[in-house]
Amino acid sequence: MGEHREAHKIYLGDFYIDRYEVTNAKYKEFIDATGYSHIPTHWESGTYPSDKADHPVVNVNWYDAAAYCKWAGRRLPTEAEWEKAARGSDGREYAWGNTFDKDRANVRGSATAPVGSFENGKSPYGVYDMMGNVWEWTSTLLRAYPYDARDGREDFEAEGYRVLRGGAFTVTRHLTRAARRGDGYPTEKDGSIGVRCVRSRTATYSSGTSSPGRAG
Repeated sequence: MGEHREAHKIYLGDFYIDRYEVTNAKYKEFIDATGYSHIPTHWESGTYPSDKADHPVVNVNWYDAAAYCKWAGRRLPTEAEWEKAARGSDGREYAWGNTFDKDRANVRGSATAPVGSFENGKSPYGVYDMMGNVWEWTSTLLRAYPYDARDGREDFEAEGYRVLRGGAFTVTRHLTRAARRGDGYPTEKDGSIGVRCVRSRTATYSSGTSSPGRAG
């Protein structure tokens, strides 16, 4: 796991981020519509457990996550966009403020929770579950700060570890900080890693995906 060590200021264009992590039900729509062959490894008979429709999809690697977002008319967030959506304009430590509160996020637990379960854990832009529940893939290669989107770290074709953000249901307080960086190899799948999508403000919105929130 990497760690945010150096505060620095960057400027982002306007973008829209999904309010919720991609659910099993939404990911199943993608598979059914496209015939995508990489089904999450824990699904049986080609589908998710019957009681997990509104839980975040897990066991999807970086390529799977990118493919879903593309199908949905979106893309993976950069780590800078993800952090902006989580921390707001005041640079808060957690999505809800500067004081850790285990009752505002799915942490220190044993399983995922339905998306949107923690109303009091929303970010300043109304985005749910940015702390805990599942780690979320970003488009960004794991490289040292300062962040610069022009230095190759946003090269989709490049090989290397990609940044994960947000922590998961298994983590402790330290790993839920909004500035905390995790990492995973693009082919890695895990029961605590999922996905959330964004779109640029000028992009066409696809109504077939979860409702977006705005952060810019």
